Amino acid sequence: MKFLSNKKIASLSLVAGLSLSGVVLNSSAAQAAGKVGGSCTTAGQKAVVGGKSVVCTKNTASSTGVLIWASTGCITAIKSYNSAKSSLDSINASINSTVDNFNSKITDLTTKNSTWQDKATKLTTELNAYLAKNPSQQTNPNATVKLAQGALANYAKAIARNQTAISSYQNAIKNAQSSATDAIGNLDQAKSLVTTTCKK
Repeated sequence: MKFLSNKKIASLSLVAGLSLSGVVLNSSAAQAAGKVGGSCTTAGQKAVVGGKSVVCTKNTASSTGVLIWASTGCITAIKSYNSAKSSLDSINASINSTVDNFNSKITDLTTKNSTWQDKATKLTTELNAYLAKNPSQQTNPNATVKLAQGALANYAKAIARNQTAISSYQNAIKNAQSSATDAIGNLDQAKSLVTTTCKK
């Protein structure tokens, strides 16, 4: 019978030791995992819990952004949440700029309409006073009366045109805010899915 040399025995012992060490480490990771959704400490660490493979992943849907043991479904839910969050952030940034711009235009057009309305009111008062003194001009207006009437018509058209533009800007703001509301709803749904899928 051949006996193993001390060197070979030492080598085999080292290999066995390393193998057992790996088993112990894997076992420790699995035991540390405890439950899907339970807290962990090292991002990317893998383990198996209840027959499910889990990965230590940051739960961005949590206000604290803690690391948790996440199953495949949980990781997918977190990715969906991240996408919804990114979409909402983008929409909010766009909306803030758009709303500020449109509100500025609305303010400008409203000021112009107010100015033109004041001029129209003043001109109407002057024209009525003139026609009261010259009744014949109502049926046979001279150049001055026609000019005043033309100016009043132009004021009315400009005011109506600006009011149409104001309404369009107001509708655009409502649509933008509606998009934000939808995005918030999507984010809430995504967060709810994370809570359900990644629960302990």
